[in-house]
Amino acid sequence: MEENKDFIEMIVGEIRSAAKEEVERILREARREAERIVEEARERAKAIREENIRKMLHEYRVRLRREIAPRKLEIRNRFLMERHKMLTDFFEKVSREAISILRSNEELYSRFILKSITEIIESIKTDHIIIHPCSVDQEIVAKVLPKVIEEYRSKGRVIKLEIGAPIDCRGGLVGESADGREYFNATLESKLIQIRNEIFTNILVSLES
Repeated sequence: MEENKDFIEMIVGEIRSAAKEEVERILREARREAERIVEEARERAKAIREENIRKMLHEYRVRLRREIAPRKLEIRNRFLMERHKMLTDFFEKVSREAISILRSNEELYSRFILKSITEIIESIKTDHIIIHPCSVDQEIVAKVLPKVIEEYRSKGRVIKLEIGAPIDCRGGLVGESADGREYFNATLESKLIQIRNEIFTNILVSLES
């Protein structure tokens, strides 16, 4: 009887020991599974957080570009206007100085008028041309015209240069054919505009590059 009791207690002890080990194994696996679930949840939370941050940054950049675009355009337009005004003012100042120097030298200005009349004759393909001098240049044009006519006559071309009504300009002259079909502007203003456009183009190209 005593032996049976000891045997039963031994069996119970074995069962308890096995049960304890099984419980501990189950608990270890449960902890590992819980840790895995927690880690996965942490990774998912991190991924979601990073995705939300990316979305927020993208939305912010889009909104910022949308808000800044008109401002950038306004600043660019203002810059272009200021740059154009600065260049225009500078060129106008230089032009005034150049005209003053040109007009102060009678020989130099006479050569300019002579060259301008020659350009008109070469551009207007007719032998009867009306010359409209700037009002300030009527006297010098009347002086130069006979020389031009004689020069062309010596080359075998007979032309008729007639002085027409004066025009309002800073210097130079305008020529037109007698029938009014051809026209050539040889005023200082037209030449300065050509020079200004060339200079502005070169400056703007250099600024953009």
